[in-house]
Amino acid sequence: MTFVVNVHRELCTLSKAGGIPITTGQILNCANIAAIKATEITEIIKAALAAVSGGNEGGAKEIEKKKSR
Repeated sequence: MTFVVNVHRELCTLSKAGGIPITTGQILNCANIAAIKATEITEIIKAALAAVSGGNEGGAKEIEKKKSR
């Protein structure tokens, strides 16, 4: 079973291909775990990006700064 969840706890995709039947409660439990993991992984990615960029904001603001140099 595959869940795609964002940090806003929105379920973007759920895929369950065959196999054994599972209950609604089991699906909801897995969705909650996926939401927690999504938040944890997002924080890890943000920390890594901040470390690499030296704490710069990044994104469009950083591109504009580089263009003006």
